Amino acid sequence: MAALALLMLAGKQSLAAEGTGTATQRPAAEQRAVFAGGCFWGVDAVFKHVKGVDKVVSGYSGGEANKAQYEVVSTGSTGHAESVEVTYDPDQVSYQDLLEVFFNVAHDPTELNRQGPDTGSQYRSAIFYMDPSQQHTAQRYIDKLDQEKAFPQPIVTQVVPFKAFYPAESYHQNFLEQHPDNPYIVFNDLPKLDTLKEKYPQLYQSQPTLKPYDRLFEAISKGFRLFGYFFGVMRSSFGSSPLRFWRVVDGARVPKRVLKLTHRTFRGRSRARADQAAATYSNRDNDLRLRFPRSAARESICLLSPYVRP
Repeated sequence: MAALALLMLAGKQSLAAEGTGTATQRPAAEQRAVFAGGCFWGVDAVFKHVKGVDKVVSGYSGGEANKAQYEVVSTGSTGHAESVEVTYDPDQVSYQDLLEVFFNVAHDPTELNRQGPDTGSQYRSAIFYMDPSQQHTAQRYIDKLDQEKAFPQPIVTQVVPFKAFYPAESYHQNFLEQHPDNPYIVFNDLPKLDTLKEKYPQLYQSQPTLKPYDRLFEAISKGFRLFGYFFGVMRSSFGSSPLRFWRVVDGARVPKRVLKLTHRTFRGRSRARADQAAATYSNRDNDLRLRFPRSAARESICLLSPYVRP
């Protein structure tokens, strides 16, 4: 009986609190949105600079789990689209805000199965809605843009139900922050951040959304790159024979360090193409290449294919 009396008393107190408006308000739970707008490097970076966004993950959506690998998805035959999963606080940024950024900054919604220099169904424009509310909001906004003729061509963005999201390989995550001088990033993605700042200053944040361990990993990576740079300079300055660090490619002597960096940038998709890029640069100043191999690798890629992602 005593227990029953306590329960009744608690219920009365709860009702009284609701009636007087003193009930505590819980903060809105985090929500998710999944967008596909071409190469996920740039789309990821754009949403990381939006206030209220807590996390952005690059990955694949629209296909099966057993084929969600970059090399396989890049064939365009798996049904996946390169996508980003955005986790955000609806008290700070709305789904409508994210849609505006997606359509007006992150990509061109009028390009069918391509985006800029990248072609294939894996680069299609798509919104994977989580619930009917997201579906209706997205479709209404697309209809509004079409009616206003906001773009010179019709919008081809798909609005399809979300099924699954598969995070991409670790080297794709936070790619712009880790490789800001990558030729593809410089030409295709960095201008998007300027557009975001110009068009939506109320949403823009200068520092990207990163977890603490992401920042630590970035700092460690920069430390290793700096050490490698100074080691290369010291090694060449003290008269070590450069012949020990060269390999002949297409009749040209190429520093092995340059070849290694070029192969890494091309991610093994075409070793012959990477060798050609390194050899192209090998007709230039040898001393500069030996002392600054990372810059040489970057320039060799620029010379061969400056605007296409490896």
